[in-house]
Parts: sequence; structure tokens; C-alpha cells
Amino acid sequence: MEKISQSTGISSQRILFQRQQTSIDSNMNSVSASQRHNHCHNKQEKRKKMSETILGFDANSIGASSFIVTNIKPLFDALIAAGSVKQDYWGFYHSVYIHLKGGSFVMTLLTPGNVIIDVLKLIANIATDVTLLGLCGSLNPNYPVATIVVPQFVTNSNDPMQKTVLNQNCNTGLCVCQVDGLVQTDNFYKQLEKVGVDFVDMESFFLKEQLPKMSLKTISVVSDMPLISPFYKFNPINIDIEAIISSL
Repeated sequence: MEKISQSTGISSQRILFQRQQTSIDSNMNSVSASQRHNHCHNKQEKRKKMSETILGFDANSIGASSFIVTNIKPLFDALIAAGSVKQDYWGFYHSVYIHLKGGSFVMTLLTPGNVIIDVLKLIANIATDVTLLGLCGSLNPNYPVATIVVPQFVTNSNDPMQKTVLNQNCNTGLCVCQVDGLVQTDNFYKQLEKVGVDFVDMESFFLKEQLPKMSLKTISVVSDMPLISPFYKFNPINIDIEAIISSL
């Protein structure tokens, strides 16, 4: 009887321990879930504040999915004049919600340089299509200054023979190469020309690199021809804004 009593006592202790452990595990799971929720909420709040500071709006709640980004103010202003602005947003950069022939877009005016990367990161989760509107240099004599071009392929100057589809909705066969600045040698441009590069810019590869699975487009106005009429010579440009709008 004594052995049975001891055994029963041990079993009771084990059951009590298991219940306590189950309670502890349940509490720990609850705390863990709460921590994950708080972490997720804090991350969302941080992203919201960054978006509002940089773009002037919360990218996740703006209710738009088509975006235009440009660092060329005359193009930005010309599209505003040609369209109907529904809302203005001011952060580090000026953005507008605008209706143009063919659709509505959020359009952001950037400063020159690779700040486009920050903007692309902020809109990556909500954008369905992004258009980069800018300038390019033409290495192809068939596309002189002031021509509106929509390249199909993109590459970069580190490996210009490795071309990637940029715009899946066009078959122009044209290729734009992102380079690291305006100051280049003629030989540099000639080497790009030899491997089938038609245009050069400083943003297009960033677009494809940051948003590889998204519907993308680059619409560029030829501003100069590095091997014929380089950027430091005066190249008057009359912008055909209707051609740009029809290419969106």
C-alpha cells in the first residue's frame, strides 16, 4: 500500500507539473504573439512615417497603384499643365495625384541622383506599374535630340552585353544602359554602341533592380547625343508632351 501511495503521489505531481508547464507554454506563446504583433505594428508605423516624410503621403493607404517618377521638372510641370490634379502632396519631394488621358497616376518629382531607390522601396508593396520619365543620351543616330523613346531592354555599364527586358509591353528592340555619370570618354560610348546599346541614362537599371517583377516602363526624351552633340553643347528641346502621355 505504501508503494502504491508513493506511486500515486508521484503521478499526481507529474500531472500538476505538466499542467503548470502547459500554462507556462501557453503564456509564452501569448507573449510571443503579442511581441510579433507589436513588432509588425511598429514596422508599419515606421514605414508610414518614412513614406509621409519622403513622399508626403502614406504609400499603403493612398489607394493608387500606377506611379510616375521623374527628376525632370519641366516634364513634371508639363504633365500637370496637361492633366487634372486631384491632390497635392508635399514631403521631401512634391507628388501629385493626377488624371491624364488614359488613366490616373501618382507622380513624384525627384531630385537628380539615385534617390529614386528610396521612392521605389516605399511604393514597392502597392504599385502595380511604375513609369520612369526622364532624359537620355542617344547613341543611335536614328533617334536625334527631342525624340521620345521607350526602350524594351535595360543593361548597365558594368556588363552591357547582359540585357534584361525592362518593358514587357513593347517590342521596339531598343536598349538603354545605365551609366555612372555624364562625364565619359568617346571610347566608352563607342564600346556601348558596338554591343547594341541605343541610349544611356542614370536611373533605368535601378528601376529594374528594385522592382524586378513589376510592370515597368521608361519613357525618355533624347536630350543629347554623346558622340555627335554632347550634353555640354546647347541642345534646344521642344517636348512633345502628347507623345509622352500616349506612351504611358
